[in-house]
Amino acid sequence: MRNNQQGFILIDSLIGMVVLTIALLALGAVFIQTTKGTLATDNLTKAAYIANEQLSMLKVNDGLQQDRNSPVWTTSKTLAAEANHGTVFTVATAVVPPAEVPADLHADTIPVRATVSWNEPTGARQLQIITYYYYGAR
Repeated sequence: MRNNQQGFILIDSLIGMVVLTIALLALGAVFIQTTKGTLATDNLTKAAYIANEQLSMLKVNDGLQQDRNSPVWTTSKTLAAEANHGTVFTVATAVVPPAEVPADLHADTIPVRATVSWNEPTGARQLQIITYYYYGAR
């Protein structure tokens, strides 16, 4: 009876190694997806911060009688690559075109859009934030 079961230990070991290999490959795939998701979230957070900073710098013009056609509202710059993963961000601000402005918006209000662009391994990404500035005197 002992001679009939000699090959079972070898087959059991091989089956165990195959199951373990499949489990480790699945874990590796989950790790890669998690890393990509973390990178995308990190870039989106940085883009929102950059857009907010750019719009905050324009606040010095708020209430200074700068109309929609003033060049102070239009800016563009490219930020250096991030040290941790080399993402290059480009930020641009511009007055929202009249066709996109709500009809009930007060005439002394200037909507300004900040657009941040960057590239990821999955493709080009973009974030837009719109804020409003006051044209009239304070």
